[in-house]
Amino acid sequence: MEKLPAYILGGGKCSRFGTDKARALIHGRELILHLAETLAPIATHVTVVADRPEKYADLGLKTISDQIPGLGPLGGLKTALADSSADWILLTSCDLVGIRREWISLLLSQRCAGADAVAFKGERWEPLLALYHVSIKDHVEQQIAEGRRAMQSLLDKSASIAVNLPADWPALVQVNTQAQLEQYLKTQTEKGVAAMAKESNEGPKGKLPGTFKDFVQKYPALGKAHEEVGKAVEKLGPLDAKTCALIKIGICVGAGLESALRSHVRRAMEHGASEQEIEQA
Repeated sequence: MEKLPAYILGGGKCSRFGTDKARALIHGRELILHLAETLAPIATHVTVVADRPEKYADLGLKTISDQIPGLGPLGGLKTALADSSADWILLTSCDLVGIRREWISLLLSQRCAGADAVAFKGERWEPLLALYHVSIKDHVEQQIAEGRRAMQSLLDKSASIAVNLPADWPALVQVNTQAQLEQYLKTQTEKGVAAMAKESNEGPKGKLPGTFKDFVQKYPALGKAHEEVGKAVEKLGPLDAKTCALIKIGICVGAGLESALRSHVRRAMEHGASEQEIEQA
């Protein structure tokens, strides 16, 4: 895949989210870091455009400030185009979730001579995961001069290539509120647990997670002691083994412990838990 400069819009005032949504945590890491790490392999460099320079320097992200503050995404695009020496740039927003590199590859494949932009379009344009050519600068400047900030209008009035949404485009691709972030995390957790349950149900029984297997091989006495303690705890109270495993699944989901989650999904299945019971836990 051809590499090109990638720019992430840093989020502005975040009045709907309540705090800096770029720093909202997903599995213990900032949202903007998840996006930057997704983009890094396909980008010549990743730069954040924010309301002040070096706003995300503590996260190891190069950050530049808006040339003209307060213009929203259109102002961020203006700043990104001025910063880059390349013909094309990728513009994204810090609140994008679940982005796939294949989608960007699809956008790249649709570029053609004379195009100002390439963007996905369903009912509306998706301007914050799109490619912009340096030729769109004049359109950007004109809209700013006229006091129009809408990215939809920019794409409508320029030579933009509309690309159909990918088949795996999710219902929620941007998180503008805390509630949307919680819904995204809930959906991802449910999908992950369902996949683990299916894997445990269809795969070989009694298979240990790789990390734990390595630990047991290196420290067999500790591995045996760990197993005995677990069995003893399960026998101390009135809860059966299946219920204990389901409780542990809930704890692992809340703590973001994926390896342990896989282990307890496997154990729950071994003790007779259904996929529906595991998803509920």
